[in-house]
Amino acid sequence: MGARPSRASSGGLRARLGALLASGLARDGFWTALDQVLVSGTNFAAGILLARLCAPEEYGAFAVGFMTLMLLAGVQRAVITDPLAVLGPGRDESELKRYVRSLSQAQAWQALVLAGATGLAAAAVWLAGGPEVTSQALFGTAVAGFFVLGQDYRRRVLFTKLLPQRVLWIDALFCSLYLGGLVVLWRWGAAGGAADEYLSARNTLLAMAVAAAAASALGSSLIRAHQAADAPVERRFWRENWQFGRWLLGDFLGFSLMVQGGIFAVAAMTGNAQAAVFESARLVVGPLQILMTGGHAFLMPWAATRLAEGGGEGLTRALRPVVLVWTLAFVGYPLLVALTPQLWLGLFYGGRYDSAASALVLWAGVYAALGLSQLPWIVVQVLRRPDLAMAVNLSVGAMGLLLMIALTQSLGVEGAVAGRLCGETLHLLVGLGLAWRLLRREADQPAATALRAAEGSI
Repeated sequence: MGARPSRASSGGLRARLGALLASGLARDGFWTALDQVLVSGTNFAAGILLARLCAPEEYGAFAVGFMTLMLLAGVQRAVITDPLAVLGPGRDESELKRYVRSLSQAQAWQALVLAGATGLAAAAVWLAGGPEVTSQALFGTAVAGFFVLGQDYRRRVLFTKLLPQRVLWIDALFCSLYLGGLVVLWRWGAAGGAADEYLSARNTLLAMAVAAAAASALGSSLIRAHQAADAPVERRFWRENWQFGRWLLGDFLGFSLMVQGGIFAVAAMTGNAQAAVFESARLVVGPLQILMTGGHAFLMPWAATRLAEGGGEGLTRALRPVVLVWTLAFVGYPLLVALTPQLWLGLFYGGRYDSAASALVLWAGVYAALGLSQLPWIVVQVLRRPDLAMAVNLSVGAMGLLLMIALTQSLGVEGAVAGRLCGETLHLLVGLGLAWRLLRREADQPAATALRAAEGSI
């Protein structure tokens, strides 16, 4: 008697998994995953190439520049593209085209401001007598930032329209040009007897800028059909985005206290060489960014659509098989890395960063917690409670950064990663609790009532 409910439950789960694999989500999810394999694989290969060929100080400077670029992309995502992913799917086609048209102009201005601010930061480091390699890397980041943000905006428009195949076209162009540029820089240097003569942090970021400019041009042609090109810019869309995006911005800035703030603190307190150790260990588990970045870009509008169609109960049902696959991915790979750290470090870096074994074990835990927290926080956002996400991320991020700084002073790189692990674990636990409560509350009321209540709370 006791076994029958278990078999029924198991059969129901298999049926849901089968429905998931046969659905449009699985098909579009395949293209999204393929795209993220391409993008993350390209960034991964670039990082490995620099780590193996460049001096630790040069690689550390590149890590600082790349994390600054991620900071710029996160600001844009919070203010421009994440609100688009949540607020866009519920609009009729005509309004959505006008919405995208208005956001395109806002994105261009924002990218210009962010790139200019990064250029000023590069000048400040140079004028203050900081490491020249760091100021040069930040200069490369300023140039790359403008074009990378443009490319990413166009990708996100196509994700909102659930067109991941076209995103793949954009990213295939970017990745081929970027990697091709790095190979040219490497071979030029090798021909002169020094492989890293041209393969520097600054030149790597400038090669990224050239690739992103071409990919952004292609993206502009692909989104043309999805925006009303002749329509006037409607600032009400800007205000609507800001009403929602201000909470996401606070949320992201809190998150960045641990992510970007961590490597900035390590570089400032221990130097670029130790920042290279910090980043080289992280890069081993970096392939999990494929799921995190791709999942966030695709699952956000997908979850918003499920909520609009079936309310909280429909969203909960749709998420169950996704949660299973997600958990297996973000537990399996980190566990494998944590059990054999020296093997992975030797495979990636040929012995150059063998001292990073302890940091790598800790990074495996960080990425497990970070990955598992993605789904509950996506739920919180599509249920239109970015205010809660902001409050949690600001407080947890500040606590995590302070802990990272304190532990870096006493334990070095390992202390910094241990502080990050504590912060990410707390972030996961709070996210699970909030998502569970909000979904239960949403399931008790019709989708339309829930939507009005959520809009009234913003």
